Amino acid sequence: MSANPANIFERFEARRHRNFAMCILQAGRQSDRKMMELKGEKKV
Repeated sequence: MSANPANIFERFEARRHRNFAMCILQAGRQSDRKMMELKGEKKV
């Protein structure tokens, strides 16, 4: 099984992009929760 440098690099990039997407999703959820909390405070 020969390791192709290009293949390894592509796999590394894909993993990094997936982690980046997960970070964006989590940040989006946190900001959504903060917005909901702010709206809830304004209603009270």
